[in-house]
Amino acid sequence: MPIYSRKITVPANSTTTVNVNVEGDYLTYLKIRYPPGPRGLLKVAVFYGIKQIFPYEEDTWFYGDNESHEWEGYWMLPEERTRLIVKAVNEDTKYEHSVYIIFKTEYLKETWIYKLANLLAGAIRRFLGWL
Repeated sequence: MPIYSRKITVPANSTTTVNVNVEGDYLTYLKIRYPPGPRGLLKVAVFYGIKQIFPYEEDTWFYGDNESHEWEGYWMLPEERTRLIVKAVNEDTKYEHSVYIIFKTEYLKETWIYKLANLLAGAIRRFLGWL
């Protein structure tokens, strides 16, 4: 289960874009952590190419101040090596702000559904062998 971490610092009144190259079959976890300070003036979104994937709706953003946004699930990565793009916009005209981002990915062989299928297949083979 690969884990990727980035600290993104955005100067006052500017936009920063960071590429994060991830490997795996599924993105299974995303955490965006805002330290104290930005008061909702630092907004973040994650893209695959031009398609916004987090938050799901186009032209929406994560905001925060001394809080985290977390997502767990299975988002299929389009390629085994996928470039995700994190776009951060600092609307504070005086101070720079940072955000911390964590991505976790899994290969299909690590997912619970794959493990369950293998357990069931083994059980069926053992059962049929006992007949």
